[in-house]
Amino acid sequence: MHNNQKYKPLVAVSSEAMKLEESLKCPQMEAEESGQNEDRFYHLAESIPASIHILQDNKLVWVNSTLLKISGFTREEFMEIDYWSFIHPDFREMVGQKIDACLQGLNSPSHYEFVINTPKRNNVWVEAFTCYLEYQGKPAVIAVLYDITERKQAEEALHQSKQLLDNIISFLPDPTVVVNNKGNIIAWNRAIEDMTGVMATEMLGKGNHAYALPFYGLPRPTLLDIVLSQDKESWSQYSKVEYIGDETLATETFCPYIGFEGATLYAIASPLCDEQGNKIGAIESVRDITRQKQDQERIRYLSYHDKLTGLYNRAFFEEEIKRLDTERQLPLSIIIGDVNGLKLINDAFGHRDGDELLTSVTNLLKQSCREEDIIARWGGDEFAILLPQTSEEDALQLYKRIKNNCRQTGSYPLQISISLGVATKEYAWQNTLDVLKEAEDRMYRNKLLEHKSNRSVFITSLEKTLWMKSHETREHTTRLRRMVVKMGQSLALPENEMDNLTLLASLHDIGKIGIPKSILDKVGSLSPEEWEIIKKHPEIGYRIALSSPDLSPIADSILMHHERWDGSGYPLGKKGEDIPLNARILAIADAHDVMVNGRPYQKSMSYKEALKEIERCAGTQFDPDLAEIFIACQSKK
Repeated sequence: MHNNQKYKPLVAVSSEAMKLEESLKCPQMEAEESGQNEDRFYHLAESIPASIHILQDNKLVWVNSTLLKISGFTREEFMEIDYWSFIHPDFREMVGQKIDACLQGLNSPSHYEFVINTPKRNNVWVEAFTCYLEYQGKPAVIAVLYDITERKQAEEALHQSKQLLDNIISFLPDPTVVVNNKGNIIAWNRAIEDMTGVMATEMLGKGNHAYALPFYGLPRPTLLDIVLSQDKESWSQYSKVEYIGDETLATETFCPYIGFEGATLYAIASPLCDEQGNKIGAIESVRDITRQKQDQERIRYLSYHDKLTGLYNRAFFEEEIKRLDTERQLPLSIIIGDVNGLKLINDAFGHRDGDELLTSVTNLLKQSCREEDIIARWGGDEFAILLPQTSEEDALQLYKRIKNNCRQTGSYPLQISISLGVATKEYAWQNTLDVLKEAEDRMYRNKLLEHKSNRSVFITSLEKTLWMKSHETREHTTRLRRMVVKMGQSLALPENEMDNLTLLASLHDIGKIGIPKSILDKVGSLSPEEWEIIKKHPEIGYRIALSSPDLSPIADSILMHHERWDGSGYPLGKKGEDIPLNARILAIADAHDVMVNGRPYQKSMSYKEALKEIERCAGTQFDPDLAEIFIACQSKK
């Protein structure tokens, strides 16, 4: 019941009471009329469904039947009790002030709420409407009381429910904002305070899209507005909004004002409805998914990129071929490249150097290609380049540019060498996979044609690397070649063995590129541990030789060039003719040159002294027959 309606009984009863009072004051008024006024007053006071009483001099002078029923007192008992004992102690002061004001003609009629205690019920909430009244010639207060206990209990339950809801929202782990149907903020939880740095005290009650300011730096519609109004402007703020329930919306949005660099948030919003289904507000929760998006992007990147080089991988390349296989992209050219010597680098220097070679090739290809060209690592040592809208002539120009850039790069540990194949799809009817295979076939064909040139570059690079890493010199290699050629000629070796012998003279110590330079450069005596490391170079050289078709014929000789005729050499302890012929020849020539020219760890001796040492060691360190031939060849010098 509205307060204005509740005042009506008070006004009516007061009016009748005043009429009754007037009739009592006027002696001329007939008794019959006075009795009628009294009857109307009491009849009205008893018929109203409210408790009515008149208070005069702090005592109850009249109460209606309704008040008697709810209190449990008789009329006589009511007249005798202390009025203030009827009122709950917590409200006596307030009620007393209201009654005093009313008696003084202030704030009359008056409206307030308090609690009464009766023999039948304690803590009864009543809503009081009071006004001033003269009763039997003296000031009094007439009061109409309504029992509002149930309403108060409902309000308390509602308050507790709201408090519970506020606490739940406040402690939700996700940042959450709640607005009413006018868009005013009614909840701003702790998590959203932490995310935005804006306190609830600054936000509660605000409207006009104020909830967007801490996120976007300006007031703008958000999911809350879409939920409440469904207007087009709100929808246009997001690239994609999806329903995840009948009326629940979700989206991803970038918020530049969250964190140092902005954040990507996942937002969910739902309407809040009353029991009749009317929208009374909306709630939106957000979650920072920046790390998740970064992880997804990283996974996506890794799924399409080669981890080592950062280039696209084969999976992406094949997808791009399908995507670009349209007439608009013709002519579509493809280049397939194979890096020469990667296995040798891995075996000789380790996979770290092999990785550096692939990285160098990657940089070279990037420098050679256009920005729009698609470069991919096709396999272990193979690369592929996809050139949309590129003629075969232009593709061949790129081919030449890559080759030229290879020649201009440094040579440590090996000069970059790539065998390339080019093919072009010029017509829509051509099968793109056939064009890809054609580019691959041409690459392998060019690899064969370039073999001799690549072999020369390859061996030269190895020699330079060996000279840089160890004490081997170009002059030492030249002298060795000259000596072993003389030996080979004296033995009438066939041409292919002579080639192998001269190659062995150049690269027999290639394994030293795998030995730490600090040990190779040491001037004093080597420790036992260092000597064991040095003794590994034949095995390292053997692995290097096996990894290259150009060196595999001399692999065994590289492995055993430090073996001795009597079996006391290393690394296998082979002896006699179990040691390859070329290795036995080289051992004599190498020892003689070292004795004559010296090493940091060994003084030099005269030419004749060196020959005498060879003669002395024949049959123990050296093959005696070959030692004799060597001495004879060198004596003719």
